[in-house]
Amino acid sequence: MFIPKKKYAKACAAVGISAIMLFSTPSPASAASLLKLGSSGSEVREVQSRLKDLGYFKYPNITGYYGTITRDAVKAFQASKGLVQDGMVGSKTWAALQSGSTSSRGSSSSGNTINTLLKKGSRGSAVTQLQQLLKDKGYLKGSVDGIFGNQTYNAVRSFQKDAGLAVDGIVGSKTWAALQSGNTSSRGSSSSRDIVSTELLKLGSRGTAVSNLQQRLKDLGYSIGKVDGIFGSQTQKAVKAFQKDNGLAADGIVGSKTIAKLNNPAKKASDSTTDTGKKESESTSVEMLHWSDVDKLWPRGTYATIVDYDTGKSFRVMRSGGYNHADVETATAEDTAILKSLYGGAFSWNRRAIIVKVNGRSIAASMAGMPHAGRDDKPNRAMVSNRSGGYGYGQNLDAVKGNDMDGVFDVHFYGSKTHGTNRVCSQHQAQVKRAAGK
Repeated sequence: MFIPKKKYAKACAAVGISAIMLFSTPSPASAASLLKLGSSGSEVREVQSRLKDLGYFKYPNITGYYGTITRDAVKAFQASKGLVQDGMVGSKTWAALQSGSTSSRGSSSSGNTINTLLKKGSRGSAVTQLQQLLKDKGYLKGSVDGIFGNQTYNAVRSFQKDAGLAVDGIVGSKTWAALQSGNTSSRGSSSSRDIVSTELLKLGSRGTAVSNLQQRLKDLGYSIGKVDGIFGSQTQKAVKAFQKDNGLAADGIVGSKTIAKLNNPAKKASDSTTDTGKKESESTSVEMLHWSDVDKLWPRGTYATIVDYDTGKSFRVMRSGGYNHADVETATAEDTAILKSLYGGAFSWNRRAIIVKVNGRSIAASMAGMPHAGRDDKPNRAMVSNRSGGYGYGQNLDAVKGNDMDGVFDVHFYGSKTHGTNRVCSQHQAQVKRAAGK
């Protein structure tokens, strides 16, 4: 049978291609196919499997379908490798996935990144690891994208500040070591230690348990002098005052009942109220301390007492966050009731002059008594919707549970700024001056 040359050539080519495919079918790894949203098949399965091994693909099953979960995982991987983040698997992304040189996402064991100097503008897998560590610790709110931008820069500075490092926003060996040591508590968590002791602590006792006792009393506003691990007369006096405030036998001996109350205090410090009818500013020395100093004096996770300038009413709060000013939460439902009573029985954004008593000092301040950005029924720092105060989706700013309050309210000091505008609020500053008697 006669076959025209062109048809014969095409037929031979088809047979040749079929033979090649029969004996040498290209693997997904070498196919370099363009995979994107809507793709399916064995190549997609291999991509998903590789991404899962690397910690990017979070879906429990390998489906073989390229949906939004796969696309987002690909984009995150591309960011870590400094590739174009288009969410499509082309030749470059295939090569990176198959190289076997990428560490698992969020891993802190890579010797190649532990001393990598990172700063604003840096990109790549080291930045991805940095961001994941910051996110795990509650500092980074944005996405893990492998790009060292403003959000990452601010998160690094906040972490450095809490870790006692130079606050320069540059990640060098010391910042890497602190991030990966596991010793720095997550942002917003209490830095006060629980007091654990199998023996009575009393006058003459010494050791770590006494140091923890002294620090806790100091955090709660009781004057104990130096935290030295020695149970002296000043510590005994502070213990008696705490016991009296919390309805315990004021014997100055720390047993199981006192320890339980110290670990979960329900009452304010004895020096938080004025026994006379004078205003707090008249009976004690009130300082107009700059926010930069207060920020160090009142660490996150520690307690203070707020005294209302106009009424003398007082209640206890915990500072749970804030960087331009203090974000605080009432310690108990009883404290929340006192806060609301200052505004006629309801929460309010109105500014009020207050004195904050912390670490034995009285500091002029201003508060806006409106809880916001949190939900008491959800875990602290979890991403949630319908946050209080009209705040939508975001990180749940609610560390203290069961206090009849959702979220945090603002306490400003001299020089404090709002978080939204990064500017000093004139209304708050006017109330700070009132509280200082100026």
